[in-house]
Amino acid sequence: MNQSGINNLNDDQNNFPRKLSDLENKYILSVLPANKPGYNVYREKISELDVIGLGRFGKGDLILGERGTVPDSIGPPSSVFAAGIIKYDNFEIDIIVHEEFENQIEAEIYSSDSEQDVNNAKLVGQWSYSEWVPGQKAPGDNSFVREEILVPDKYIIAVAPVRKRIWIHDFDSGINHLIPVSNFYNHLMMVKGIKNSEAVLKPSLLFEKLDTYTANEIVSAFLLYNKYLKHIDIDYSFFYGNQKNNEKKKKLKLFKKGQNIDNR
Repeated sequence: MNQSGINNLNDDQNNFPRKLSDLENKYILSVLPANKPGYNVYREKISELDVIGLGRFGKGDLILGERGTVPDSIGPPSSVFAAGIIKYDNFEIDIIVHEEFENQIEAEIYSSDSEQDVNNAKLVGQWSYSEWVPGQKAPGDNSFVREEILVPDKYIIAVAPVRKRIWIHDFDSGINHLIPVSNFYNHLMMVKGIKNSEAVLKPSLLFEKLDTYTANEIVSAFLLYNKYLKHIDIDYSFFYGNQKNNEKKKKLKLFKKGQNIDNR
């Protein structure tokens, strides 16, 4: 994806602080559906923020914050909160909105062809991971999605092998939390006890051999991942059971015998 930005987004990209242009605002809101409460919170936050600078990738990488604050363009980006694509006849617009961090929200808007004039292009379609709900096919290509229950009526794990994406669907907020594939895969290998470097260093095997992983392994891998690289709030007592007198935590019920999450 060309990261040089998009024509006609704003007449003066480097004039800060400034309001989002109408086109920038349209693109960002396209991945934040108003009918889902978790995304609507971000829509409201963004409406009150200004573009205070550019991120580490330069033009097209916008840092939104309160006027008078200094943009954080040095530290690593926060987790991806929402992502999607808007398709025109000859090019695509890639939109990524990151999780809020210290009252700032990073939004990336890139074009597959920065020379194209958006105003004269024909809109073909658009999609985002944010729109997905359980039971649907994968966003963008209508391909197969494997679903596994993480917490009944609370969270579902979704794996889209063709799109090579994993996300957690939150029933309460409607948010689809996109999960880094490599980190998840590393913990899946731990759960399976696989140490073969040819397998461990090839995250694509998660999708190529998806049908070989049990529901138990997929759920356990996420619990292990989330325990040390927290992505969502989970009540681990649901899996550990009741604990009294601060005794040592029991093994996760979902793990096979000998696979103690506390020893990993």
